[in-house]
Amino acid sequence: MEAVKAVREALNQAREKIASMEERKADLVAEITRKSLVIQRYNEPDLDDVPPSQRLIVPADVIDVSDMEATGLEWNGTSGLKITLIAGLDHLKNLEYVSFRSGFIRKPSGLEHCNKTMKVLELYENRLRTLEGVQTLTLLETLDISYNRLGKMEAKFLTPLTNLTKLYIAENKLAEIDAEALRPLVHLEVLDLGGNNLRKIQGLETLVNLRELWLGKNKIVKIEGLDTLRSLVRLSIQSNRITKIENLDKLVTLEELYLSDQGIAQIEGLDTLEKLTTLDLTNNKLTSTAGLPPLPELTDLWLAANQITSFDEIERLVPLLTEKIDTLVFERNPVWETPDYRKKVKALFPSLAYIDADPC
Repeated sequence: MEAVKAVREALNQAREKIASMEERKADLVAEITRKSLVIQRYNEPDLDDVPPSQRLIVPADVIDVSDMEATGLEWNGTSGLKITLIAGLDHLKNLEYVSFRSGFIRKPSGLEHCNKTMKVLELYENRLRTLEGVQTLTLLETLDISYNRLGKMEAKFLTPLTNLTKLYIAENKLAEIDAEALRPLVHLEVLDLGGNNLRKIQGLETLVNLRELWLGKNKIVKIEGLDTLRSLVRLSIQSNRITKIENLDKLVTLEELYLSDQGIAQIEGLDTLEKLTTLDLTNNKLTSTAGLPPLPELTDLWLAANQITSFDEIERLVPLLTEKIDTLVFERNPVWETPDYRKKVKALFPSLAYIDADPC
């Protein structure tokens, strides 16, 4: 057994060395590429024949960075040249806000000198494959790295950011939620993980101050792992693979719940959500409104594109909804074809301002 253990340890050490060598190789390739681009840039001023993603474009090429007292920098690549490298900003010691959107940035390094001032960093829609560089920005409160190419959360770079309140990692390539990466981020209030490849809700236990959780457009099959999120106000899990409403009973502060575009066939599991103001169950497999409990604060109920055929299912809601109900949506259900549909719905719920997408 000792021999087997020793072999396993040796294998693990070998794997770690190989991984380290691969990372070093990637860094060297990137550095060589950058230096080549610098030489190309200054030896061949005319870059018309160089693909935009291979040009060396730094912030100074697109915006004025001469003000040494500047507290913020902002550039959107859709306005012209796209930044490919964050560099040449070492003289700016007071930066609190940096937003470089829609560029070709591959690595969020180059801002380490702002570690005592930076609070907001937005690198939305770039080409990030790593978060190396952000770990020094320990005062960050908002980090937006949505629409990039991140395959993992990289705990070693995220865990130092204990002051984060808003973290946006939507539309990347994440296959799982890394509990190690999120565990120290106890001040998070907003977390957006929409548009990834997540199959399971996990690793969120320590986020007790979370108010908004966005998980839409993933591959999640079950609502779970949310019991400790007692401050949650907004939960969005639309466009996943959920077939059952469950495990929400602890979320008594919840005000908005979005569960559209799933395979849900029955309304259930909402009895404790008395503060709910918005419920979206659009495009599911509902044939009935049975199971909806009295929700005294509900203002918006979206049940469009289901399989509700009888007007009785709308009448069933009368004792359950209060005068606060403002919007009812049943379009693209068979019941939508009921003669005088809108007139009848309005008669049942006089407080309505909207029936489907149209004002009353």
